[in-house]
Amino acid sequence: MNRLTIAACTLGCVLLGSAASASNEVVVQKHVWEDLPTVAVRYSDLDLDSASGRDALDLRLVRAVKSVCGAPDLRELQEMAQMRDCRVTSLARAHADRDALMDMRMAARGNPERLAALDRATLRVGQ
Repeated sequence: MNRLTIAACTLGCVLLGSAASASNEVVVQKHVWEDLPTVAVRYSDLDLDSASGRDALDLRLVRAVKSVCGAPDLRELQEMAQMRDCRVTSLARAHADRDALMDMRMAARGNPERLAALDRATLRVGQ
């Protein structure tokens, strides 16, 4: 993607982050991580021990990936392909991070302080 598109996506992420914070939605803050736009996904309000909590986290991750990767002009096939690749790659990384988080939560079940520290964190979704 060209720099203008990246700048537009970044601005969109920031605006979406502001609106989402106000409505208790997915995106709570915008980061630039290795010069790529990323979005922090909050999960402290979810019960990750329940199926509904894990489903809600997955939905938030999908929304964050869509926010980070943007939505190009449908008439531009190259941009559409880049967006699709971005979404596939970003979602795979987000799911790997989610799985690592769940593994750490399982390992921390005997240590309430460590478990509480994990629940205050956020997952970062990026391109």
